[in-house]
Amino acid sequence: NAGALASFLWTVDGGSTGNSTAGAFENVTLRARDAQGNTITNYTGTVSLSTTTAGVGDGVVQWDAVTPDADGVLTNLTEDDATYAFALSDAGVAILRVTNTRAETYQVRAQDGGVIQLSGNIVNASAAANKTEVLSGNAQSATVDTRVASPPMVRVLDQFNNAVAGSAVTFTAVGGGGSVDATAGGPIDSTVVTASDGRIDCDVWRLGQIVGLNRLRAHIVSGSITSVDFTATGTAGAGANLDLAPNSQSVTQGTALIVT
Repeated sequence: NAGALASFLWTVDGGSTGNSTAGAFENVTLRARDAQGNTITNYTGTVSLSTTTAGVGDGVVQWDAVTPDADGVLTNLTEDDATYAFALSDAGVAILRVTNTRAETYQVRAQDGGVIQLSGNIVNASAAANKTEVLSGNAQSATVDTRVASPPMVRVLDQFNNAVAGSAVTFTAVGGGGSVDATAGGPIDSTVVTASDGRIDCDVWRLGQIVGLNRLRAHIVSGSITSVDFTATGTAGAGANLDLAPNSQSVTQGTALIVT
């Protein structure tokens, strides 16, 4: 028979590390072992579970037991804490699962008394793009038919407010005329892809030729907030022409004529 509890062994995605997505469950297998590395098939201890997440709050991390591969009792506590009471029928091995709403690299932890074990890294990627928000470049003014000084910038987030990299954003002038060139220095384009921090800007927004309000829209394909608008005011430039009315008129010598 195996000896007393000396260590735990975590397995993630069938190996020492794993990859997951924010809000999705990741299976993690916990094995109780003696000093020689043997599985303790009669282990019935209660294990404290936690993680190294940087998240705060009860909704960030949740634990669950995968039936029928874990016969014991799992109890979620506050924050990222939980307990799992091994059943004799677990034979020292329980498949659990954990979900984390943060996009981060984290580890899961098991503790029974002085026996503590961290898993390998779980790389938790952001979920699908869900909304876009204005970061900067709104409510500017510029001379008509010129570009605004500050490129309009947006950030794309998933449903848990994680930044989403690689999301396509389309910029379109939807009011006041004008034009866009999302990436300056090449062919004129309107669709660009977010960086690792979920941010992207429209390099060139040229206002229309009429004084007044201009509007630019940033759009993603799907989500709860698929588009946001920027506004800018087109102002008159320096005088370039002088128009007189009437443009031709006979005037008697010694008299006056009013022109506008």
